[in-house]
Amino acid sequence: MKKILLGIVGLLFSATLFSQSVGIGNSDFTPDSSAALEIRSNNKGLLIPRMSFSERNAILLPSKGLLLYQNDQTSGFYYYNGTKWELLGSNYSDKDTDPTNEIQVLSIINDEIFLSNGGGSVILPAGTIGAQKLSFKGTSLSIDNGNTIDLAPLKDNMGDHKATKNIVLFSHFLSGDGGDEGISIANNGNVLLSNDLTVTGDLNLKAGSINSADIKDGTIISDDIKDGTIVSSKIGNGQISADKLSNMGANLDDILKWNGSVWTPSALGQ
Repeated sequence: MKKILLGIVGLLFSATLFSQSVGIGNSDFTPDSSAALEIRSNNKGLLIPRMSFSERNAILLPSKGLLLYQNDQTSGFYYYNGTKWELLGSNYSDKDTDPTNEIQVLSIINDEIFLSNGGGSVILPAGTIGAQKLSFKGTSLSIDNGNTIDLAPLKDNMGDHKATKNIVLFSHFLSGDGGDEGISIANNGNVLLSNDLTVTGDLNLKAGSINSADIKDGTIISDDIKDGTIVSSKIGNGQISADKLSNMGANLDDILKWNGSVWTPSALGQ
C-alpha cells in the first residue's frame, strides 16, 4: 500500500533532493540550501492539518513547534510551545514603549484639551468654550472670540442664477453694499425703502394706490410728469387741493385757462 501511495505522489509532483533539501513543485528546481523542504506553486497553497480542540489535545507527546489548524471553539493556527498549545499571534505585545507615537485619544474637560498616553494637555483661551455666535456682514464671516474670514475672493456676481424657492429676508435688506439700507419686505408683503425712491424710467401705478396724503409736498413737479400720462379720469375727486397747485405766476383772483397748449393764468372775467 505504501508503495502505491508513493507512486501516486511521484506522478503528481516533481520532487528533487539536493543534499538533504527537498523541493516539491510542478517542475524541477533546486531547493534553497537553508530549507529542509521548499514547496513552489503559483496556483496552490500549503494545507496544514486541521482538527478539533479535542483531537488536538489527544496528540501524544507533541513536539515543540508543532503546527496545526483548530477548526472549532477559538479557531485558528496553534503551535506547541513545549508546554502548552498557543494560538498563533495571541501573545503579541507592542515592544515600543514610546507613548507619543501610539494611537492617541483626544478629550476635553472644561477649558483644557488632553492627549492620552501622557501626550500632555493645552489650556484654551478664556471664552472659547461653549456656544459661539457665527456672524456674517458684508464679505466678512466671523465667530465670537475667534477669527474673521474675508469671503471677497469667493464673491459671486450672481450671474444668471434663478431662485427655485421663496427667499426669506428675516427683516434684512437687499442692499448694494451689504449694509443696513436698501429694500426690505415686511411679512405682509409691503415693500419698504430706507431712502428716497429714484425712478429713471416709467413708473406704472395701480389705480387708486396713491392719494394726495401719500405725496410729500414738493416731491412732484410738472417737469417730472410725462406729457399726457395723467388725465382727469386718473385723478380721484377731491384728491388734489388748491394748496397743492403752484400759482404758475397767477395773481389773486386769477383763474387757470387752457389755451390749447398749456394752462395759463387769466384775470377773472377774461
